[in-house]
Amino acid sequence: MLIDSERERKIEIGRTYPFGKLEMGECLVNEKWRSTMGGVQEGDIVYMKVTMPMQMAALIRRYNYFTKSNVPQRLARSEVKIPCRVKALTSGTYGKLP
Repeated sequence: MLIDSERERKIEIGRTYPFGKLEMGECLVNEKWRSTMGGVQEGDIVYMKVTMPMQMAALIRRYNYFTKSNVPQRLARSEVKIPCRVKALTSGTYGKLP
């Protein structure tokens, strides 16, 4: 999940969220996932797997629109592993999710 804390603060989502802005390459890990991820600790590097077909198709549609091209949008299942350093372990959603 990606968080835009500054934007969310403006529209008052997650009023009890105790963490400051995450810097590039930082992430939070929920306590429930801690054991699933091998008992990670603050400061550890973890990898998030993101599937990209929808994002890539949207980029191709935009490229085609602006360049008047016709690049095919059929994509194989593509995954990207994004590394991040665990800034903190969390125990709740702090009003950001139901």
